[in-house]
Amino acid sequence: MNVSKIKIFNFSLIPVLLLATLFFISIAKSDNSDIDYARKMMNDIKHLRISIDSYYLKTGEFPDLALEGAKDDLTQIKHKFDNGEEINFAAIYGAETLVATPEYKNLESTNRVYEVSKFKDISNNGGWNYNKKTGEIHINLPYNFFDQGMDWNSF
Repeated sequence: MNVSKIKIFNFSLIPVLLLATLFFISIAKSDNSDIDYARKMMNDIKHLRISIDSYYLKTGEFPDLALEGAKDDLTQIKHKFDNGEEINFAAIYGAETLVATPEYKNLESTNRVYEVSKFKDISNNGGWNYNKKTGEIHINLPYNFFDQGMDWNSF
């Protein structure tokens, strides 16, 4: 009797283990792009803010990120000192093009910079909200955009 109980137990355990294995494989292969997008946006805003602050410390003024065409050619943003020395925002930022917010849900990818004086007057349609007077910049995405309960306008 003990032998037959063991065989029945082993036989019924195999399908359970097979289903569990398939379940864990499907989780491992699931799309985590919303998490990746959010993580990337947090890294992008951090890098952008550090670059803005570095430019300010070197020049005494905030970069004009809303300058026409600057989002695609950051070399346009430069400060020339009286001694002829020139500081370029692209060199500080480490790229010639401003990073874009990703294409997701109903928004297209864009690196457009909206110059704002108050962060209550925003469009939430991608890109960046920037106050040149204060150097403050925020991600221009709607609340909970990546389904994580984040208020992107506070970042």
